[in-house]
Amino acid sequence: IDCPANTKATSETSLGLQACECVHGTYDVLGRVGRPCLRCPHGAYCHGRKLLPVARTGYWTSRELWTNDTFDEEYPNAFLTAGVAVFAPCSFRRVRGVCVGYPDVNVQEAE
Repeated sequence: IDCPANTKATSETSLGLQACECVHGTYDVLGRVGRPCLRCPHGAYCHGRKLLPVARTGYWTSRELWTNDTFDEEYPNAFLTAGVAVFAPCSFRRVRGVCVGYPDVNVQEAE
Protein backbone atom coordinates (compact mmCIF):
# COMPACT_ATOMS: atom_id res chain seq x y z
CA ILE A 1 0.00 0.00 0.00
CA ASP A 2 1.03 3.60 -0.52
CA CYS A 3 1.35 5.19 2.89
CA PRO A 4 1.32 8.96 3.58
CA ALA A 5 4.54 10.91 4.19
CA ASN A 6 6.73 9.69 7.08
CA THR A 7 4.65 6.55 7.68
CA LYS A 8 5.04 2.87 6.88
CA ALA A 9 2.77 -0.15 6.89
CA THR A 10 2.87 -2.31 10.00
CA SER A 11 3.38 -5.40 7.82
CA GLU A 12 3.78 -6.27 4.15
CA THR A 13 0.34 -7.87 4.06
CA SER A 14 -1.43 -4.86 5.61
CA LEU A 15 -4.36 -3.39 3.75
CA GLY A 16 -5.56 0.21 3.85
CA LEU A 17 -4.24 3.42 5.33
CA GLN A 18 -5.15 2.27 8.85
CA ALA A 19 -2.03 0.09 8.71
CA CYS A 20 0.24 3.11 8.12
CA GLU A 21 1.94 4.30 11.33
CA CYS A 22 4.48 7.07 11.93
CA VAL A 23 8.10 6.05 11.46
CA HIS A 24 10.69 6.58 14.21
CA GLY A 25 11.46 10.29 14.63
CA THR A 26 8.01 11.45 13.51
CA TYR A 27 4.58 11.91 15.11
CA ASP A 28 0.94 12.84 14.62
CA VAL A 29 -0.36 15.35 17.18
CA LEU A 30 -3.28 13.06 18.05
CA GLY A 31 -1.47 9.72 17.62
CA ARG A 32 -3.54 8.75 14.58
CA VAL A 33 -2.69 6.25 11.86
CA GLY A 34 -3.14 6.69 8.11
CA ARG A 35 -2.17 10.38 8.23
CA PRO A 36 1.07 12.12 7.20
CA CYS A 37 3.44 12.44 10.16
CA LEU A 38 5.59 15.43 11.07
CA ARG A 39 9.30 15.45 11.95
CA CYS A 40 9.93 15.40 15.67
CA PRO A 41 10.12 18.91 17.17
CA HIS A 42 13.34 20.22 18.70
CA GLY A 43 13.50 19.28 22.38
CA ALA A 44 11.34 16.18 21.95
CA TYR A 45 11.83 12.48 21.34
CA CYS A 46 9.45 10.69 18.97
CA HIS A 47 9.12 6.91 19.11
CA GLY A 48 6.93 6.85 16.00
CA ARG A 49 3.96 4.51 15.64
CA LYS A 50 0.88 5.97 17.42
CA LEU A 51 2.91 7.42 20.30
CA LEU A 52 3.01 11.12 21.10
CA PRO A 53 6.33 12.98 21.45
CA VAL A 54 7.92 13.24 24.91
CA ALA A 55 10.14 16.01 26.29
CA ARG A 56 13.89 15.54 26.38
CA THR A 57 15.86 16.62 29.43
CA GLY A 58 15.98 20.42 29.59
CA TYR A 59 12.66 20.87 27.75
CA TRP A 60 9.03 20.94 28.78
CA THR A 61 5.64 20.95 27.10
CA SER A 62 1.97 21.20 27.83
CA ARG A 63 -0.86 19.95 25.63
CA GLU A 64 -2.29 23.46 25.97
CA LEU A 65 0.60 24.68 23.77
CA TRP A 66 -0.10 22.13 21.02
CA THR A 67 -2.27 23.02 18.05
CA ASN A 68 -4.83 20.77 16.37
CA ASP A 69 -5.32 20.23 12.66
CA THR A 70 -7.11 23.03 10.82
CA PHE A 71 -9.78 22.16 8.27
CA ASP A 72 -11.41 23.85 5.32
CA GLU A 73 -15.04 24.52 6.27
CA GLU A 74 -16.18 23.63 2.73
CA TYR A 75 -14.29 20.33 2.75
CA PRO A 76 -14.21 19.04 6.34
CA ASN A 77 -12.40 15.81 5.35
CA ALA A 78 -9.46 17.70 3.84
CA PHE A 79 -7.22 19.29 6.45
CA LEU A 80 -5.24 22.45 5.66
CA THR A 81 -2.46 22.24 8.23
CA ALA A 82 -1.46 19.47 10.59
CA GLY A 83 -1.48 20.09 14.33
CA VAL A 84 1.90 20.71 15.94
CA ALA A 85 3.47 19.73 19.27
CA VAL A 86 5.49 22.50 20.94
CA PHE A 87 8.44 21.96 23.29
CA ALA A 88 10.26 24.82 25.03
CA PRO A 89 13.63 24.95 26.79
CA CYS A 90 13.51 25.17 30.57
CA SER A 91 14.73 28.27 32.32
CA PHE A 92 16.96 27.76 35.33
CA ARG A 93 13.98 28.65 37.55
CA ARG A 94 11.79 25.85 36.20
CA VAL A 95 13.94 22.79 36.81
CA ARG A 96 11.81 21.43 39.71
CA GLY A 97 10.85 18.08 38.20
CA VAL A 98 9.10 19.72 35.26
CA CYS A 99 12.20 19.50 33.09
CA VAL A 100 13.49 16.06 33.92
CA GLY A 101 12.56 14.81 30.43
CA TYR A 102 13.65 11.55 28.86
CA PRO A 103 17.01 10.79 30.50
CA ASP A 104 19.41 9.58 27.85
CA VAL A 105 19.55 9.90 24.08
CA ASN A 106 21.37 6.56 23.74
CA VAL A 107 18.62 4.78 25.65
CA GLN A 108 16.02 6.45 23.45
CA GLU A 109 17.70 5.33 20.24
CA ALA A 110 17.88 1.73 21.49
CA GLU A 111 14.08 1.48 21.80
